[in-house]
This record gives sequence, structure tokens and C-alpha cells, in this order.
Amino acid sequence: MNKKIFYTLGVVALLALSAWLVARPGAAQQTNLTTPVKKGLFEMTVTATGELKAKNSVEISGPTAMREVQVYQVKLSNLVPEGTVVKKGDYVASLDKTELMNKLKDAEAELQKFQAQFTQAQLDSSLNLRAARDEMVNLGFEVKEKNIVLEQSRYEPPATIRQAEIDLEKIRRKQEQSRENLNIKRRQAVAKMSEVGAQLSQAQSKVDRLRQVVGQFEITAPEPGMVIYHRDWSGKKVMLG
Repeated sequence: MNKKIFYTLGVVALLALSAWLVARPGAAQQTNLTTPVKKGLFEMTVTATGELKAKNSVEISGPTAMREVQVYQVKLSNLVPEGTVVKKGDYVASLDKTELMNKLKDAEAELQKFQAQFTQAQLDSSLNLRAARDEMVNLGFEVKEKNIVLEQSRYEPPATIRQAEIDLEKIRRKQEQSRENLNIKRRQAVAKMSEVGAQLSQAQSKVDRLRQVVGQFEITAPEPGMVIYHRDWSGKKVMLG
């Protein structure tokens, strides 16, 4: 009986001590832990498998004018190593120019053809117009001759005078036809030169555009940064070829 009372008193005393520790002044105050600061290595550890990606990035694409010159697929012929740090305007990659150079070669051949046609059209026009002008000059002399013949036939029989008048009328009509022919040849020359000139201009523009695109097959960095290879839909990195 005495033993049981001893245990009960012990439990009551323990509970009273716990209540006093909780209720005493300053029991709820926090204690700040401090430690001296010293220089050292600050490590960040990756705890999961993955790939780091830049917060801000600029995608480098091929020339937008490729479709304009009908080049739809092109391979990489050279590429700086991944991780290369570049400045704006630094070399990054080269595209395969094989298809584009073949197109340029064909366009230059076509340009030479139209240049030859333009030169030939100039020569033909000059020769045709010169012949028409010479004919006009010669007919002018013939008209003068027929006028002289008519004047000299005043005292000739009426039949002779009439024949001289008819000859003069014929040569004047021929002169008028020659004048119209010269005007037609001039208009034809203008039309021909305009047609060939337009073809030549179009061919020249095509060559100029292709040459411009060839220069764009050397890719440079649009902004400073680090080169990171792009991954396609299957997760493979873009490589040469």
C-alpha cells in the first residue's frame, strides 16, 4: 500500500515540474543559432537526371530566302563544337552549297544566253532600220528624177507626158510605203528590244539573288552567347550532314 502511494506522488511531482517549465517566463522565446562565416566552396548538386537549358535562347535558322530560290532542303557542311562561346557576328556554321551552286551555274548560263540575244537584237534592229532608211533616201532621189523627166516632157506628146506623170505617181507611192515600212520596223525594233531586255533583266535579277543567298550560307551568331545544338522531335542533336 505504501509503495503505491510513493509511485503516485512521484508522478504528481513530475507533472508539476513539467507544468512549471512550460509556464515560466521566457519559455516561448526562440534561440538563434550562429556560427562564424568563412570562405569556402559552394556546391550545387543535381539530384535528378536531365539536361540544363538556357533561360533565354535565340534559335539560329538558315536563310529565309532559300524557298525563294527553290532550295527546300540543305545539309550542314561545317559546325562549331557545342559549347563554343561566340560574339555577335562570329562564324557558327556553313551550309552545303552544292544544290545552290548548280542553280547559280544554270542561271548564269541562261543570263549569258539572254545577253547574246539582246546583243543580236540590237544588231538586227540597227541593220533593218539602216536598210529602211537607205531605201527612203534612194526613193527620194528617184522622186526628184521623175520630177525632172516630167518637166522636160512638157513639149512632148500627151501620151509621153501622161506616162511621166504615172511614173512620178508610182515612185511617190513607193516612197510613202517605204516611210510606213520604216515606222513599222522602228516599232518592231522597240518591241523586240523591250522583250529581250525584260528577259535579260529577269535573268540578271535571278543571278544576283542566287549570289546573295550563297553569301547567306555562312551562318553567323545573331547574338553573343554559347552554341547549344538543337534537338529534333526524336531527341537527337543536330549534326553534320
